[in-house]
Amino acid sequence: GEEKKSVVKSFSELLKHNTENRDAMVSFGGVEALTVIARLGDDFLKSTAALEMKIVCANSDMMTTELTKVGGVPPLISMINSTDMLLQRHASQAISGLVMNPAFLDEIVAGGGIQSLVTMLVSNDDETATYACITLGRCAARNQEARKIAEDMG
Repeated sequence: GEEKKSVVKSFSELLKHNTENRDAMVSFGGVEALTVIARLGDDFLKSTAALEMKIVCANSDMMTTELTKVGGVPPLISMINSTDMLLQRHASQAISGLVMNPAFLDEIVAGGGIQSLVTMLVSNDDETATYACITLGRCAARNQEARKIAEDMG
C-alpha cells in the first residue's frame, strides 16, 4: 500500500513546476502509466492517481491533452460512479482542475461524466456534493452541451 502510494506520488514531485521533467514523462509513457493505475489499481491507488493527475496536469495544457489521448478520462468517470465517497471526491477534484482543456471537457461530456456529477449532487456526504457542484459549474460554464445536460436532469 504505502510503497505503491509513494511511487504514484513521486510522479508529481518530479513534475511540479518542471517542464523538462513533464516533457520526459510524456516521452517515456508516464502519463499512460498513471492512467493504467487509475484504471486497474485498488480504490486507494485509484484515488491517489486521480489526485496526481490533477497535480501533474495543473497549468499544463500539454499534460492534460496527453492524459486525454492516453485514455485518462474513462477511469475518472468510473471513479465518480464508485460508491466510495473519497474516490468520488478525488476524481471530481481532478476533473474540476482539468476542464480548462476543451478536448478533456469534451471527453467528460461524451463519456457521461456530466450525468454522473449531477447524480453526485444529492450525495449524503456534504463534501462530495460540494466538489460535484464546483466541478459541474466549471463544466457547464465552458461547454454548452454540459450545461444543457445538467439543466435537462433538473
